[in-house]
Amino acid sequence: MNRVVSKDVSRFFQSEHEDKGVRFLFNQNISYFSGENGNVAKIHLSSNETIQSDLVLVGVGGVPNIEIADNTKIEIDNGIRVDSACRTNVEDIYAIGDCTNHWNKIYQRYIRLESVQNAIDQAKVVAENISFGDVSYDSVPWFWSDQYDIKLQIAGVSQNFDEVIIRGNALEKSFSCLYLKNRTLIAVDAINRPRDFIHSKNLIYHKTIIDDDKNNIKEIDLKEYLHKS
Repeated sequence: MNRVVSKDVSRFFQSEHEDKGVRFLFNQNISYFSGENGNVAKIHLSSNETIQSDLVLVGVGGVPNIEIADNTKIEIDNGIRVDSACRTNVEDIYAIGDCTNHWNKIYQRYIRLESVQNAIDQAKVVAENISFGDVSYDSVPWFWSDQYDIKLQIAGVSQNFDEVIIRGNALEKSFSCLYLKNRTLIAVDAINRPRDFIHSKNLIYHKTIIDDDKNNIKEIDLKEYLHKS
């Protein structure tokens, strides 16, 4: 999870899973599977360890599918590159979704996102642009994950943050991590704290500067900062 959340949040979820009996194996590769009677039975690791198994879930899809643009003039750069209106460099050709590397107006850089929200909102932008005029995509990225009795809600992109402020208490399974860059809120990871998620999402959109004392930020209702945006 380090790819999308902080180390604090990653460690929290790892601990929760381990408490439920999940075993993590890091820095391992799967060499091959073996089976019996047409079903998977064993997982053979590069460390020579063998794991008994009757079900294997394989996670794939982290590489953008750009084959559709092969042998075209469409620009490729960590995906199909599009502007803030989801237009490619080829006239009248648009692209949306996980395969796109789009210009993000909030972060002022190109970003590729694997997100249901991103795909849906980009589709709305393209439909509007094809039908009526020139609309830019300016949504705050958001994500979610439900694990056991824990709801993780993420708003924004935390890459390149220079400060993190933790609100709440991880021991009570209710806390949030606010990510700042140059004192501006750029992202939040909210664990069982929906209010922090909702208010932070608005603050991120308005590029709100959080310049209070850190202890005050840990306690204040984030809604108060909306008046300063």
